[in-house]
Amino acid sequence: MRKEERVEEEQWKPVGTSDVYQVSDAGRVKNSKTGRVKTISYDFQGNAMVYLYENHKKQKKKVSRLVAESFLHGDVMSSYIHYNDGSKKHVGANNLTLEPKTKGKKIRVVETGEVYDSISEASKCIGLSRSRISRCVGYPFNSNKFGYHFEFIE
Repeated sequence: MRKEERVEEEQWKPVGTSDVYQVSDAGRVKNSKTGRVKTISYDFQGNAMVYLYENHKKQKKKVSRLVAESFLHGDVMSSYIHYNDGSKKHVGANNLTLEPKTKGKKIRVVETGEVYDSISEASKCIGLSRSRISRCVGYPFNSNKFGYHFEFIE
């Protein structure tokens, strides 16, 4: 498939209330006035990011969030964005789903197998702050003083 054909198949919607930028269901962002597609960069966690200008200020936005706000149904602000194939580089609408942020989700310490009813409970028992545990969940490269890794369980 040639690039021109792919662009025609994409569905474009405005970014938020802005008439300056549009996002496609394939995860591309363009300036609607010039038609120029914005360059996507990646942050240290692997999230696809794009720089947009709003009120003469440069702002860094997650492409997955822009796609979710435009193409997915549900409350994006109170949900986590889940990548169906596990890759944060694939930010098309067909690869994204919204998962509700639930309080008290069970968490497991990978090294010991211990299961806690919430991040708060794990924090009290282990002696790590809630924010440190949150930063380590699902990100094996994030470290803490005990060298523990954490994951949510169903």
